[in-house]
Amino acid sequence: ELFTQLLTQPPTPLNSAKPGKRFAPAVEAVLMRALSRQPGDRYPSVSAFTEAFAGAMAGGGAAPSAPEDTASSGGFLNLMKGLFGR
Repeated sequence: ELFTQLLTQPPTPLNSAKPGKRFAPAVEAVLMRALSRQPGDRYPSVSAFTEAFAGAMAGGGAAPSAPEDTASSGGFLNLMKGLFGR
């Protein structure tokens, strides 16, 4: 049943997935693009996704120019943990 849903239904928007939790529209847009069914609509690399996500978390400002910038600010995993409160 789960695989049928994954193949036939679009992903749930982030702001609808967790009641009572609101995320910035930029964060939701980055994650929805990453979950796109069409490979050509997704980010071309993990680095591109990481930069877009970091930029969205920074309030839509400039994304880090290199992965080292993300690592020095606590790392990508810490950004994700902070976003989801885990």
